[in-house]
Amino acid sequence: FFQAEDGIRDFCLSRGLGDVYKRQLKTHNEKVLAESDMKVAQMKLINLYQELIILNDMEEEDNRLISKLFETRKNKAEMEANRAKINAEIEKKAEEEVTNEKELADYIKRFDESIFQGDEVKRKKAYDYFRSKHQAKKNKEEAKNEDDDEEEADEDDFGLEDELMQDFDPSEIEAFRQIENSPRLKDIVEHRFRREDSKASLQNERMDLERQRTQLENRMKKVRDEVDVNQKNLLEFQKAKLKKINKIDVSMFLKLEQVRNLHKARDKAVYYRVFSADCIEFGSLLSSRGLLEEYIVHK
Repeated sequence: FFQAEDGIRDFCLSRGLGDVYKRQLKTHNEKVLAESDMKVAQMKLINLYQELIILNDMEEEDNRLISKLFETRKNKAEMEANRAKINAEIEKKAEEEVTNEKELADYIKRFDESIFQGDEVKRKKAYDYFRSKHQAKKNKEEAKNEDDDEEEADEDDFGLEDELMQDFDPSEIEAFRQIENSPRLKDIVEHRFRREDSKASLQNERMDLERQRTQLENRMKKVRDEVDVNQKNLLEFQKAKLKKINKIDVSMFLKLEQVRNLHKARDKAVYYRVFSADCIEFGSLLSSRGLLEEYIVHK
């Protein structure tokens, strides 16, 4: 025990030079780590810059191939939408044909039962007479739509009457006119001819849609082939771009135990250079991908 004298309350043992060396060693290690981190950042920047150069050089061609692929895919999608629309219209026309066919059969039956029932010859002549007048009326309406003169249309009617007088007996024409004077019979006749016109019109429209669909499917086949070719070209170009990027020299950090594992690797020419007791630059002239690699290894 020591007695405090002259204001001395306690004493502390000298820490010696060991503590100073420890602090210096810690500061040195921290400096080495900071320097190695800075070098890692620099190497990463170099790698990124090399990648950026490759990407910039290949960007224009890459964008061209992508745009071409998107354009052909867009055309393909539009054609598929048009084909779906045409299919829907064909189905609609088919349904209209079925409905019209049923109504036509009903009016044919009513025509046969109401006009010259039991006399097939007179009924056939009546049909020809009314059909001629119906067609003349239809032609007149079409002529009006084409802005033809009314006088010309009237002359056509007058000529039709003369033609009908030549094809039918006066007694037959008189009987036909009596049928026209009957609202019920006239309605049956007009509805039958309208259904017959609709039948022909619907068939023509459906056949036209089917031709459009066939032409569209032929174009779609070409577009699908173009999509496949463009997609293949883009994939090959991107593979080539990735191959160039993979050829860039890369850098990384390894621990000492990782370095020992690299010593065991086959077909590798190994070299290293010691910076200090704690920092070693290690390099492999031949990596598994045949690329030059550099490492900063910390003990």
